[in-house]
Amino acid sequence: MFSFPKSDRLLKREEFTSILDNGIKVVDSNIVVLGKHNAHSRCRMGLIVSKKVGNAVIRNQVKRHLRESFRNPGKPDMISPIDFVVIARAKAAKAGGHEIAQSLGSCLKRLGKKLQK
Repeated sequence: MFSFPKSDRLLKREEFTSILDNGIKVVDSNIVVLGKHNAHSRCRMGLIVSKKVGNAVIRNQVKRHLRESFRNPGKPDMISPIDFVVIARAKAAKAGGHEIAQSLGSCLKRLGKKLQK
């Protein structure tokens, strides 16, 4: 199986706030992605899924879909290592895993293009 080690996660509050305050934003109907370049050799992801999305079961399901689409070997390759935060919208609760994976993939491609400029 594919793992999601701590080296691929944003863990500290300062990392999240830095990206939320200074990151580039890309919006989709299911998710919002904010990101910026990092000094690490890998891409790292942080998740924000609020109670507006649904109850605990639904929130965990959305987080599971997002993590799976990030660690999938077919994930979009980023040109340079970035840190990004994914904020789930309420519509993500009704979306399936495949639709969430497509949303994340398209947002990461657009984010990569914006960060290259």
